[in-house]
Amino acid sequence: MERQSAINTAWVAAFVVLLINSAYLAATASPTLFYFANVVLHMGLGLVLGIVWVRRVLRARSASDPSEPLAAAPGPFVLASW
Repeated sequence: MERQSAINTAWVAAFVVLLINSAYLAATASPTLFYFANVVLHMGLGLVLGIVWVRRVLRARSASDPSEPLAAAPGPFVLASW
């Protein structure tokens, strides 16, 4: 159970970093190396979080895990962002 708590904490922390990174990218659009490094970080972190999220949803659906009833809740938001 403690491992699951650590994983959830890491998941939330990575999502918060992605949100802060998104805010920075939206606020500034200067052609600097730091900005482009943040673009790459944003793409990489978004890809990793998306893959982890899909795996968690598939695992929760196949195992009928009652501890993750809202695992698919972000689905419409992800689809709407495309």
